[in-house]
Parts: sequence; C-alpha cells; structure tokens
Amino acid sequence: MMIRFCVSSFKRILLAASFLLGSFIFSATDTATEVLNLQINAINEIAITGSVGTLAITDATPGLTLFSVTSSSINYAYTSNDGKSKKVMGSIDIIMPSSTTLYANASAPASGGLSLGEVALGTLDINLVTGIPANTKDTGVSLYYKFEASTQAGTISEFSRTVTLTLLDN
Repeated sequence: MMIRFCVSSFKRILLAASFLLGSFIFSATDTATEVLNLQINAINEIAITGSVGTLAITDATPGLTLFSVTSSSINYAYTSNDGKSKKVMGSIDIIMPSSTTLYANASAPASGGLSLGEVALGTLDINLVTGIPANTKDTGVSLYYKFEASTQAGTISEFSRTVTLTLLDN
C-alpha cells in the first residue's frame, strides 16, 4: 500500500504540475496579430505668426510725394514633405485704394531659397520667395509689410486688407 500511496501522490503531483505548466504554456503562446497599413500624405502647410496691428502714416518728409510706414517683423513658418521645391506667394483680398500700395517682404528660410524683397501685393498671387528646397521646414522666418501712399491719396480712414501667403510648387 505504501507504494500505491506514493504512486497515487505522484500522479496527483504530476497532474497538478501539468495544469500549472499547461496554463503557463498556453498563456505564453496566446498571441494575436494584425497587419497595419501605414501612409504619409503630402504635407504643405504655411502659417503667419504675430500681428502687425495698424500701419498708420502719420508723418512725412517735406517735399516728398511718397510717404510710408513699415511694420515691425512678424514671422511665417512652413512645412513641406512632398519632394518638390516650393515658393511662397502673397496676395490681398481687395484692391488697395487709389495712390496707395501694400508691400510684403518675406525673407528666405534658413533651408534656402531666394527672397524677392519688397513686392507690391494685389488680388492675384505674386512670388515673394522662390527656390525653397524640397522636404524642408522652417519657423520664425521674417516677414515685413510696408504701406506706402502718395500725396494724391489724401486722407483715408482706417481700413483693412487680408494678406494671404500660399505655399506652392516652385
């Protein structure tokens, strides 16, 4: 009987061990898989940061027919990843009053490109910066505005124009 008790106890121990080992084995091999489809779309974004406020012509040099005021620097930032060189174009929403002009001067980003300097803005897009390298980004790129008027403009009450910068393929 003693042998039988030992064999029976051994069977119980073996059975308990197999349950424990089985649960470890099953939990270790319990997996799930999933196939992920990944994609990066073309990103071409531009933003203006800062605010100019009012550009008011309040003084002029005697004898000159043109007078102007230049904004403090604000900035633009852009990001592009589509493998094509870019350009920044500018426009305004409404034509300027007679004998007045609004200019934009956008610096070239550190990554490269060519600033066209002071450019008169109109309702059609016009180049401000060209030759920006493909797949680049930059922040804090300087942007200035200059409001110019001749004596023929007379006095004009405060008015507004919306400036739009557009990032396009070069």
